[in-house]
Amino acid sequence: MFEVAHVDQATAQPAVVAGRLPAPVASSRLRGWNWLVVERFCAEGLDVVMRPPAVLVTLHFGPRVEFVQTRHHQVDRRRLGQGDATVTTAGEPKGWQARGRTEFAAVWLDPALIDNVAAHSDDIAPEQLELVDNFGTPDAQLERMGLSLLLELEHEQCAAGIVVESLAIELAVHLLRRYSKVAGVESPARPAACTLAASKLRRVSEYLDSHLRDDLTLAEIAQVVGMSPYHFARRFKQSTGIAPHQYLIARRMARAKALLRETDLPIGEIAHRVGCSNQSHFSTLFHRAEAMTPRMFRHMC
Repeated sequence: MFEVAHVDQATAQPAVVAGRLPAPVASSRLRGWNWLVVERFCAEGLDVVMRPPAVLVTLHFGPRVEFVQTRHHQVDRRRLGQGDATVTTAGEPKGWQARGRTEFAAVWLDPALIDNVAAHSDDIAPEQLELVDNFGTPDAQLERMGLSLLLELEHEQCAAGIVVESLAIELAVHLLRRYSKVAGVESPARPAACTLAASKLRRVSEYLDSHLRDDLTLAEIAQVVGMSPYHFARRFKQSTGIAPHQYLIARRMARAKALLRETDLPIGEIAHRVGCSNQSHFSTLFHRAEAMTPRMFRHMC
């Protein structure tokens, strides 16, 4: 069974050995997200040595700044800028120094999630489990995932829980494939993932329709059909062509349109009934899906 403790290593504060870690501009530590913590930092200079409690992915933004990294008494200097990624495994102390304005996002990913994703994967060989450190490599996929997580952090939308968990699994898979001990070595051939049976798809759809106002997690939905979140997410997308969180948002927008057409409920109440935390978030999501605001849609009906 795919299980990761709700209070995981990713939520633990990093052990600062020397120097000072600046206070984050924004943090997900109070959001109750599973499997990872996302923090955004913006500071003048950096001088810290710390022991990460979890796998740490650092994504750099803004103008290029010279960073000095120290680990095992080895010093590495690089100019890091937009899109450069640093991967740090848990446990061993590592130091960073920088002069000038530094802007970066830190994603703390629970090692237990990586272990579970590897154990349940159809296409990652077991020997690829061990991650290795990386310093300042451009990585467009990590940048995309990091920006998506920052968007959820700063403007939490409908279906935030399932979106974050889907991104966490995607991040774990990417790290195993690109930053593992034997990265680049082709894995043994594995069977292709199967699609979900029609009966299981129907059970999932019925469950989602009856829980549209809830902040569902990927694990809760996968449990309906007795699968791990990783296997469920993969097979669901293969069956429907879209990810579970995209399907959930589509069902919420379909319910919202029905309520806008058939009732006189205030838009704020409709937002609540389809699982959005406030009317502003609902209107943004509705406009993204329908190219019009909820009020415009109601007037057209």
